[in-house]
Amino acid sequence: MLLLAACDGAPGPVDGSAPADGGGGPPGIPVPRAALPVGADAALRLGPGADLDVASAITQDEAGAVTLVFESFDEGFTRGELWSTTSADGAAFQVARPIGFTPHPFEASPSFVDGALVFAGADDLESPPTLYLGRVGAPEALPPVSGLASLLSWPRLQATPGGVALVFRDGGSAPRLATGADVRSLGAPRAIAAEAAAMVTLGVFGDGSLAATYQRPVGAEPMVSFVVRSSDGEAWTEPARVTDASPNVHDTTLVGRSDGGLDLYYAYPASAAGFALFRRRLDPDGALGPEERVTADEVGEATKPEGLRLASGDVLVATAVITRRGPSGEPTRQELTLLRLNGEAP
Repeated sequence: MLLLAACDGAPGPVDGSAPADGGGGPPGIPVPRAALPVGADAALRLGPGADLDVASAITQDEAGAVTLVFESFDEGFTRGELWSTTSADGAAFQVARPIGFTPHPFEASPSFVDGALVFAGADDLESPPTLYLGRVGAPEALPPVSGLASLLSWPRLQATPGGVALVFRDGGSAPRLATGADVRSLGAPRAIAAEAAAMVTLGVFGDGSLAATYQRPVGAEPMVSFVVRSSDGEAWTEPARVTDASPNVHDTTLVGRSDGGLDLYYAYPASAAGFALFRRRLDPDGALGPEERVTADEVGEATKPEGLRLASGDVLVATAVITRRGPSGEPTRQELTLLRLNGEAP
């Protein structure tokens, strides 16, 4: 099992063992490169299958090795743990295994910043979490961030040309951004938007400008996902809808493109089968490309996408597929599933 050393370098083994992707270890499970929309035969299930897998983070090092970390909660949300899998090149992955960094019953919200894993640890869902740089056996607690009120703030970090940025929702559910030279020196959070929102994510264009996404109900529409842009992290454009194709759009994330733009990945109910993933291009001037469906109904209800454009040009997308719902329709099982796409949105 690969343990993550995420202080000042790329993830690697810290227990003296050989990396899981080489040195005589078992062969990885391949994830096929797929034409869109992706069918069930090209979707690799990685999660434990017995819990609620949710957010994930993916990174690739200079040698091409890929590490994926995701959070998995029990049905009652009484605990949350991080799981990890690795690949030598993004084509075949090891069986995912749980990893434990701290005594906290909740470890969640994984992010990679320049190959370093940052996550949130908390004793319950309501208390302010502690952010950690995740070295197994010796995690480094980071300074507290004003407004990071609970684990439900869902903090996420992103490398920027000037250092690092943290996005989250504060105790009043307002989306916030804090920036700094590194993860140990984040400044005071600033507002991204005035309205209450959830699922805040950040992307960086090739020219260094920023895009942020968040979601909130609007009138009779159950959930609408918005995107805003900023040149400096201070002033933001008026929110624009990610898509007009549905009144129930969730879980938008941003993936860097080779041309300096960003791809938006998001979910909405596409049929009676439930949620599917879609994507479209976002240019630095705010122009949106055509919408493209990513997953077919047979994959299952795909939510919570996270993506990474690999050095090869392929795009890895991790998504939490809902495999069971409770009597009121709430998800009670979600399984982390990996897709390997042949290129970016048109």
